[in-house]
Amino acid sequence: MTVHMIGNAHLDPVWFWRWPAGVAEVLLTCRAAADLLEEYPQFIFTRSDVWVYEQIAALDPTLFARIKRLAAEGRWDVAGGWYVQPDCNLPTGESFRRHMDLGRDHHQRHFGACPTVGYNVDSFGHAATLPSLLREYGYDSYVFMRPGPHEKELPGNLFRWRSPDGSEVIAWRIFERYNVDTPEMMSDYITRLVSECRTEGVEHVMCFYGVGNHGGGPTRRMIEWIVANASAIPGCELRFSSPQRFFEEVRPHAGALPVVEDELQMHAIGCYSVEREVKAQVRRAEHLALVAERTISRFPDDAPDHAETLVHRAWRRILFNQFHDIFDGTSVPDAYVDARDQLGESASSLNELVHSTLYRALLRSAPDGLHRLMVYNPSRVDFAGHIAHEPWLDWRLFSGELTGPDDEPVPYQVVQQPSVSGSKRMILWKAVVPATELVSYRLRHSAKPAAHGNDDIRIDGRRVENRHWRVEADAGSPVLSLRPAGDGRHPLMPLTVGIDFIDDPSDTWSHDITGFSRVAREQCRLSRTAVLEDGPIRAVLRGDGVCGRSDIAVWVTLYSDSPVAEIGVSVTWAERLTLAKLVFGFGGKVTSRIDGVPAGRLERRQNGYEYPVVDSTIVAGEGGRRCAIVGPDAFGIDGTGNSVRYTLLRSPAYAWQGKNGGVKAEEPHRWTDRGEHRFRFFVRLDADDRECDRIAAGAHEPPFVTDWTIGMKSERGEGTFVAPWE
Repeated sequence: MTVHMIGNAHLDPVWFWRWPAGVAEVLLTCRAAADLLEEYPQFIFTRSDVWVYEQIAALDPTLFARIKRLAAEGRWDVAGGWYVQPDCNLPTGESFRRHMDLGRDHHQRHFGACPTVGYNVDSFGHAATLPSLLREYGYDSYVFMRPGPHEKELPGNLFRWRSPDGSEVIAWRIFERYNVDTPEMMSDYITRLVSECRTEGVEHVMCFYGVGNHGGGPTRRMIEWIVANASAIPGCELRFSSPQRFFEEVRPHAGALPVVEDELQMHAIGCYSVEREVKAQVRRAEHLALVAERTISRFPDDAPDHAETLVHRAWRRILFNQFHDIFDGTSVPDAYVDARDQLGESASSLNELVHSTLYRALLRSAPDGLHRLMVYNPSRVDFAGHIAHEPWLDWRLFSGELTGPDDEPVPYQVVQQPSVSGSKRMILWKAVVPATELVSYRLRHSAKPAAHGNDDIRIDGRRVENRHWRVEADAGSPVLSLRPAGDGRHPLMPLTVGIDFIDDPSDTWSHDITGFSRVAREQCRLSRTAVLEDGPIRAVLRGDGVCGRSDIAVWVTLYSDSPVAEIGVSVTWAERLTLAKLVFGFGGKVTSRIDGVPAGRLERRQNGYEYPVVDSTIVAGEGGRRCAIVGPDAFGIDGTGNSVRYTLLRSPAYAWQGKNGGVKAEEPHRWTDRGEHRFRFFVRLDADDRECDRIAAGAHEPPFVTDWTIGMKSERGEGTFVAPWE
């Protein structure tokens, strides 16, 4: 048995420390590794993460030159090729592609080749679609460690991992640990490794060794022990090696390896919901980066000269904060000050880039005698929904005619602007804007508003209805009730929506559990309900209450003729050791559930397990009828029986591993996620995958609306608006 000895340094750039400490450890660890490589010619060192190489190149160019020389000699193995080792469940598919795009560009320029071994040894689970994404970028193999054998049974440590689309990579699950860190441990560890990880017909295994977590790497004593004991363990030959060399040896046996067609879960299920703010910030910045890329592609002559550089810098900040201990909420509290700064910088610069590009494009447009609302759809899919905008009219209410791109009158409704100062003056209308297009709406003060043409919205006490949905909520009730309007029937209806607070004594990661309790400590009840809007285009029914120490609000919005019911949730979170679940209870039998995952969808069982989710779930009932729920602001989900539960918030102590006994609510810890959080959910019956994607795109990448008055002239006449500057 050849034991491939993989010298490495597990190095978290952020965890129980902030990023400056991570940079210091990068410099010191990699310098030590280079020194050892030059001292021991047989030694081989493996190091992943583009971010690591960027820090070294910027701060210690001499060391970077040494690393490049050692890599050219085949002794410094550049594995992974991703920006960092991210969470491998929550980023979008496009983010994974950017990790690999950036890595491929960096390594091709500096090392003359791109890695073929995916390397996420510490990430807390791995999406089923990753083999497809890896193959797309030329990877043929993958190394991971979590979930361990107690969390996920596999046919062996070496197997073929297959995505739903049939793409495959050869995968190796690291045995027990990636940092065997003393010579005294090695003999026993290697003996157990060979015994427990042997694959029939394959005489190769990998042993990862080196000091970690906070940098370190192999030591002289370890290297000298391996040299001295190369043939000392019966039946084994110890060889300095790298993951790439290991996979080259086992690739001829790939056809005989067992196949795994599943996601690699369950480890640290609490990470899909804890420190929710950073997840929302990453998601927002991801989509702003995509919007910026499309905008400079759509208007290349109007983008600033430094546009691509700015987008690349923003992506680096975003990808860095997808590092698993940041994105997953398991770092120390001050690390999230840094994350907010970095993600805020990215979002701000991307917003500025998009708007400055749009303004240059608009300045080239022909003048118009009317006040225009310029609407830009930055998404890759057509927008068909509702736009709310407050025209800048010197605090006056617009009461004239709105016309669309074809100059036909467009009905609108006056609704409440974000500020409650003064009377309502925001206008709401239905719009269709093609993907990446810029269209014009015009305000004509001297004409009357367009008639609405139908009366689809109906209000009856605490009930709101359109031709698709009927929604009810009563004070004292723990739930909202949604059902098809009129005599409509659906095997999954009626649908109830409520919020449960659940005791959650698990640590920050929620180690060693597969799901959260089904028993609610408290069902949130609405102390008051009210119809906030009852116009012809939109009606809003809202309920408010107090649950535990937290204020909650739930509201449902129905639009005229729209099959989508929008559910908003606000929680001002003040809990400790508690979990909040938004519970969707279906009136009929749930026969299957398909959840969104990065770059795809995956069917999952209604077994109460907590899973990561990206954007949407589609629940099927009798006869194959479906109900889609798009939840762009929540990241964890479970299901049991006829209910589906989104995890909204958790409140363990920060960075608590559960190793030193329990934490008590009365102790003076810092608890995660304090403050206000807002969530959006969109429910539609019988929606397909494409419709779910369209709804999610509209939520993540809504249209930009800009007032534009170049060429505008006064419309004089009785009862009409006169521009204040005239």
